[in-house]
Amino acid sequence: MNIEFIKNIYPKRNQNSSKKDFGSVLLIGGSKKYIGAILLAALACIKSGCGLVFVATPSPVYKQISGLIPEVIFIEIPVKKNTQVNYIKAKNILLETLNYIDSFAIGPGMNNSQESIRLLEEFLKIMGNNKPHSPIVIDADAINNLTYLEGWEKKKENPIILTPHVGEMSRLGKITKKQILNNKKKCAQTYAKKLDSIIVLKGPNTVIASPNSLVQTSSFVNAAMAKAGTGDMLTGLISGLIASDKVNILNENNFFYKACLGVYIQGYASDIAKKEIGETAVRSTEIIERLGLFHKKFFQ
Repeated sequence: MNIEFIKNIYPKRNQNSSKKDFGSVLLIGGSKKYIGAILLAALACIKSGCGLVFVATPSPVYKQISGLIPEVIFIEIPVKKNTQVNYIKAKNILLETLNYIDSFAIGPGMNNSQESIRLLEEFLKIMGNNKPHSPIVIDADAINNLTYLEGWEKKKENPIILTPHVGEMSRLGKITKKQILNNKKKCAQTYAKKLDSIIVLKGPNTVIASPNSLVQTSSFVNAAMAKAGTGDMLTGLISGLIASDKVNILNENNFFYKACLGVYIQGYASDIAKKEIGETAVRSTEIIERLGLFHKKFFQ
């Protein structure tokens, strides 16, 4: 995957536009243990060029992060006495929000509780029944939670973009990490078809594969990205890029192209951060701060 390929798939931005023209994103995630993850996803999503970003997160997290990012609209998900999500009440809240949203993501900062598994299950049902054409980016513990939903890939109605690292791919595919690393490209292609989903298999030379045999491999190998939060960043970035090109959202292969674009932009920003700061000390937020430099360099 090189810059010429990226230039060919990069969407044009109409200057005579409002925030609604650039689409809106709903990010679902966060837990008491992983408060920062959903914030990182939201920060990257804002940098994607989309018009509106909504974050739905459990009450304990909502109380700590609501308002920390002025541009984000925060939505509180009620919890039970054990502080785990109340997926029944969450269902009604999500139903009220759907009409405003063009692109969805779930997983950053989530946990593996039974309640979170049920929330994911209910969310997929809600989406299938109400917005079957809208894309969903699934990451982190939402990927792990899919392993408890037998046959989910046959029941799903929506286009799905899965963004696993090697460990998550191992659990999802029930294969060893060694098998994955022996041929990442083949693994991504195999499971893209098997799960009827776009696979973004993260790590050095990230592989992006689609169910219809499209495949691209990132040229970026940068240990500065081997930090907590870079996966959350990519989730927010891809979901935001999809929404920002709202006019072409249902075009053939659009979701695959936006996944490729997100991987490339993140890699480009990471290389700049490495040069300026040094790979050892780079923080995920410092990569996010540099995401816009890609657009400025090549298109603005």
